[in-house]
Amino acid sequence: MKWLTLLALVTHCCVALSETSENMKVVCYWNSWSFYRKGNGKSTPQQLDTAPCTHMVYNTAIIDGSKVVVADPWNDLPDNGGNGNLKQFANLVNKKEGLKVLAAVIQKHGSAFSTIARSEKERKTFVESALKFCKSHKLNGLVLSWNDPGAQDKENFVQLLKEMKEDFDKADLLLGAQLSVVKAVMTGVYNLAEISKYVDFMTATTFDYWGPWSGKTGPVAPLYGVSDDYKTPNVEESVKTLLDEGVDSTKLVLGITTLARSWTLEDPQNTNFGSSSKEPGKPGPYTQTPGALGYNEVCELMRAKNWTVNYNKDLKESYATDNTSWVSFEDAQSVKEKADFAKYKNLGGVAIMSLDTDDISGSCGEPYTLLRAASKEFMSQ
Repeated sequence: MKWLTLLALVTHCCVALSETSENMKVVCYWNSWSFYRKGNGKSTPQQLDTAPCTHMVYNTAIIDGSKVVVADPWNDLPDNGGNGNLKQFANLVNKKEGLKVLAAVIQKHGSAFSTIARSEKERKTFVESALKFCKSHKLNGLVLSWNDPGAQDKENFVQLLKEMKEDFDKADLLLGAQLSVVKAVMTGVYNLAEISKYVDFMTATTFDYWGPWSGKTGPVAPLYGVSDDYKTPNVEESVKTLLDEGVDSTKLVLGITTLARSWTLEDPQNTNFGSSSKEPGKPGPYTQTPGALGYNEVCELMRAKNWTVNYNKDLKESYATDNTSWVSFEDAQSVKEKADFAKYKNLGGVAIMSLDTDDISGSCGEPYTLLRAASKEFMSQ
């Protein structure tokens, strides 16, 4: 009898571990416009490492009227000599068994989601279009990215998701949502408990707490909020709010950015958190955006110039300065900390946002430094 009891216990544990692993997600976003970048900044679907990912998200499709359409026909589609990147991306399912491939949907105009969500007729048109889009492009589902709804959209957003979920379930498609972590939006605009019922997962954009728009230097994605006399909004606080508002933890996916934020210092002698900035940092060679640098640009910059790199053990965030510029960024250590936090909180997964600004080429060491560090830590038992 003892061996039967032991066998039953082992079987139960194996089933529990299998179910846990099945529910653990590593959601990998890819920005399709990165195809247009130069040098090591250019990326294509064929380059993407699917091995650490459970879900891949093509960023982005858009809303036109009440329909889901591609954002850039020449880049997304193979017609008339186009790149056909969406088709190549969808074909990634053949590289890994069980991989799910989705597309993110954003609004081309600021009120598109609101217009659709408040009308039964427009919702029906949108859902039918979404189903057709997934079928036409051989996708496993969609992620709705509505980061800035108004108070009037609170229940309408839930109704849209409910109607989509009903039809998506019938078609065996996944439905995700990408959500803002602005506290006023989380507590006053989203009905998070209801949203949680009608999605398979929700990605929280837990980053960009500070940027050049702040006028002062700060950590882009601090895990915790207190370091000596310095206090900041942070990932832990955002996750607590989401869970307090009724989100199912197993559906919550923690967003991890591969994009750094940079500042030009007003006073080269003042290089701490909260230092005044006179303008955004200089653009990098690949992203070419003032105040923003991909991790691939940051790691090359740190190797090529005389930078002082620091890791704040309280905030769990890295920053670097050369006395004129100041950069806050994620590295292997900080993303491991976030993945470990997600696991400790019993969250459904982590999301890498996005692959194209990770070190795809491995020019600074192991390719996909951030993706692999986060995935390895989160998936470890």
